[in-house]
Amino acid sequence: MITFGVPDIPGKISWENAEGYLPAFVSRYAKAGLDISVQSFADEVTVGGNRYEVAYSRMTVTNTTDTAATLPRVSSALVPLDGSSRATTVDPGATVVRDYAVGADRFGGTYAWPSDAQIAGLGSYDDHYAHMRTYWNDRLATVADITALPDPSLIDAYKAGYIYTLIIRDDVDGQKQLHVGENGYDEMFDHDTIGIVSNLLNMGDFAYAKDYLATLPAELQYQDAKWKYSAPYAMYLERTGDDTFVRDHFATIRENTHTIASDREDDGTGIIKITNAIDSDGHWTVDNWSALYGLSTYRYLAERLGDDAEASWAQSEYDSLMAAANARLDATRSEFGIDYMPMAMDEPNETGPRSDPRDANWASMFLFGGWAWDSYLYDMPQSGTMLDSIDETYAYGIDRRKDVSDSPANFGGYPHGYYSSAYNAGYGGAALRGEDHRDIGIKAYQFMIEHSQSGPFGWWEGVDQPKADSPWDIDHASGGGGSDQHMWGQAMGTKVLFDSLLSLKSDGSLIVGRGVPADWVSTGKQVALDRFPVQDGGRVGYAMTADDDSVHLTFSGDLDRVPSISVQLLALEGNIASVDVPGATVDRAAGTVTLPKGTESVTIGLGEATVTPAPTATELPTISGQPTVGSTLTAHPGTWSTDGLTFRYQWLRDGEPVAAARARAASSPATYLVAAADAGHRIAVRVTASRPGSEDGTATSRSVTITRATDGAGAGGGGVGGGTGGGTDPGAGNGSDPGPDAGTGGATVPDGRPGPLAFTGSDLLVPLSVLAAVLLAAGLTATVVRRRRTSGEGAHPGQRGRVTTGRRTDGPVAGAAPRRGPAHRGPAGGPHYRGTVPDRTRVTMADVARAAGVSVMTVSYAYSAPHRVSPGDPGPRRDLRGGPRVRRTEPGRPLPAPGSEQQHRRRRR
Repeated sequence: MITFGVPDIPGKISWENAEGYLPAFVSRYAKAGLDISVQSFADEVTVGGNRYEVAYSRMTVTNTTDTAATLPRVSSALVPLDGSSRATTVDPGATVVRDYAVGADRFGGTYAWPSDAQIAGLGSYDDHYAHMRTYWNDRLATVADITALPDPSLIDAYKAGYIYTLIIRDDVDGQKQLHVGENGYDEMFDHDTIGIVSNLLNMGDFAYAKDYLATLPAELQYQDAKWKYSAPYAMYLERTGDDTFVRDHFATIRENTHTIASDREDDGTGIIKITNAIDSDGHWTVDNWSALYGLSTYRYLAERLGDDAEASWAQSEYDSLMAAANARLDATRSEFGIDYMPMAMDEPNETGPRSDPRDANWASMFLFGGWAWDSYLYDMPQSGTMLDSIDETYAYGIDRRKDVSDSPANFGGYPHGYYSSAYNAGYGGAALRGEDHRDIGIKAYQFMIEHSQSGPFGWWEGVDQPKADSPWDIDHASGGGGSDQHMWGQAMGTKVLFDSLLSLKSDGSLIVGRGVPADWVSTGKQVALDRFPVQDGGRVGYAMTADDDSVHLTFSGDLDRVPSISVQLLALEGNIASVDVPGATVDRAAGTVTLPKGTESVTIGLGEATVTPAPTATELPTISGQPTVGSTLTAHPGTWSTDGLTFRYQWLRDGEPVAAARARAASSPATYLVAAADAGHRIAVRVTASRPGSEDGTATSRSVTITRATDGAGAGGGGVGGGTGGGTDPGAGNGSDPGPDAGTGGATVPDGRPGPLAFTGSDLLVPLSVLAAVLLAAGLTATVVRRRRTSGEGAHPGQRGRVTTGRRTDGPVAGAAPRRGPAHRGPAGGPHYRGTVPDRTRVTMADVARAAGVSVMTVSYAYSAPHRVSPGDPGPRRDLRGGPRVRRTEPGRPLPAPGSEQQHRRRRR
């Protein structure tokens, strides 16, 4: 035992980290007229090629009396580092500083300890303090840096927690293992480690990220670890862009995530099975949340890696589990008449194994379930009781605990320490997804600092009641259960602090200040942070100040990697008078201001809104460019009722916004690179017009239907400039009528050859001889379907017919005698011609060319290899799957035009 010779200290002792956060503890106390401080830390040294940890201590004694005093006698094991360390007395009013060192650790080695002379020869206390200080500050310089808060103790807390995490980490058999704590917790607990790694990645600590992920445990102790095994990988990929490393581990990620399906009840259609997730058996809500969160991050990984099948499976499994969990909770709430979300899926909190109101597990799903806030950040759909009852459940828990806690920001503890816990702040994370308690995460962290520490920024897993007779001079807990420090709990506190200040969404956008207390947005208070990690290696920061009339924010860093920033301060709810950024979107009731890409600063006026009416579009926005896969569409804002506007563009597919993460933006937001997945869908653009002091105006272009490069263009004569082409007859489009599906279908088959292609246009006049030459050069044949003519040159009273080059004709040709057999024609709006061709049993391209000068409205051509067809069969067509698709019609009856009322009637039958 190392002592400093001052037993039975009267009064209280102050105890803190040097400089607020460094792992150098400073104790200050007084006895017998002496003011004493002892500061201790450890530093790594090398002696004779062997690694050691040496503990350094500085004892400072000031004599406040008018007589000389004897200095406290320290342990003989301490090695004096200079002459003053051998002093035995201190003069009146004088101060004596004595420095000591002692060997503390050999990092598992069995080699001999260094001698006293060797330790003394390693350098002074100040040398090693500087070395220790530089090492930890260099480590902190690589992660997100909170530089200003109205409560600076929160800054010291997260910095100290980060350092403690790395000190407690152990390197075992060459692996860097993030252990949870000491006191018997110096091992990896699976869901604890996942939480610790996730927090480090959220802060931007990537130095050993691959080592941590490569040793990530699953199902060492708890089932939920395997379900959300993908979460830290998703955070890593999102922030670094390193898909190679993630792809190398994807098989393990997939294996763990797919256990969700087998761990669901009712043959994989129900809720998650009974587990021991909260150290008691039950159908725990947190397990269902954990599985949903894991599916969210797994879908993200699969999409980023281009594994569409796995992304689809994850989305389907997610939708199914969310529906099952909501249904089960609804049944439980109805059966027992409760209005909150219980910790167990099938019974109220008051009757289950964790029914004690002091037990914090009533909010377990909010702590490590992850679904509420983190799945939202990964752009997953959320609905039902699990979402709608978040605020109700926080309110229920606060009310239920009012007789056992004097603070709504204390969630409770566990049987080994019921007062509070190291996880207390983490329980507030899900409140960010609600509205009524968004700042409770920060307030819960403040509660921990003010009331439940058991050491400087150290908390037991379960915290005992504070004791007034404890020697520490702050309100604190003198003991508890589990470990102290407890790094998973501390990681949760750090994560909720950062999430409250700044959160990254999977589409790259940022949410600023959603959990910031309203009273932090006031004169003289500042919030600022820097180096926060964003997409693909970027870093950003912001600073926020306020006065009585406004809030001012400045943004810095790699803003080009951030598509938008949403300011979501509690202080802005119903309190936005103005925003000085053109193009900003304002929701005054919700208190949100969404800023466009590249915004470097914004001033938000507070108070009643005084805005002028929104501008209106006098001419709708338009789209130019070919509406085909692989082409680029360009948006044009149209004409507006006022000048001085800035424009934002939101591309729509079938009326729904194209998420930024999936937008195929080309050179700017005003352009859209059409992808294969867009084929068959309708693309439009919504333009938002903004100017300072005015409400935003919006207008939406007419849509265009996307076809493949081998499909019908599907647009009328107006092309895509003024809207989709109208009508179902070729040439009927005027550029302003919607007219969907005016063209014929088609696709590119897997081998890359073109499928059937139709050209449709208004008054497209092409001599067949020219067309024939082009098609013959390409090695293609043509299908030509004519309109029946009832008068004039070439008129024939026979049935409508189909002529296919390279095949026998199945019906009469204009100018030829009727033939026996069924007659049919291609789709209305398909290929037509006027003129005659000879009466032949086989029609060749040369025959078509003889009709030179004929007005051709549409020609559909297929592969050069002819297809054999039966009577009444118009021949195979290619669909998206690349196989032949035979379209049959009733003999003598034309196919209805795609999109026509006749076709709709057929579908309804």
